[in-house]
Amino acid sequence: SFQTINQLRYELIRICNNREPISIGVWSIDIIDNFNDNQVINKLTNTFDFSYCDCITCPGCCDYIVNVTPISLQQATISVSDGRIAALAQDG
Repeated sequence: SFQTINQLRYELIRICNNREPISIGVWSIDIIDNFNDNQVINKLTNTFDFSYCDCITCPGCCDYIVNVTPISLQQATISVSDGRIAALAQDG
């Protein structure tokens, strides 16, 4: 049996008041695929999360977007789904 290591890049982007998007954080995740002797891939479900504290003082509304791009893919098909963003706001 053997394994391949695949890597995805997660980038958190902020857009306030319809201005230019700003990258405010980048994370990467490794996904290790294990093949058995028949070269059949094991299907994996990985969970990944990150936290970011964004201390901004600009008035108005901000949108947050997460872009996911592959860094390294070897003999793999990867699907990213069920993404969720939670935000807490505090005045002062």
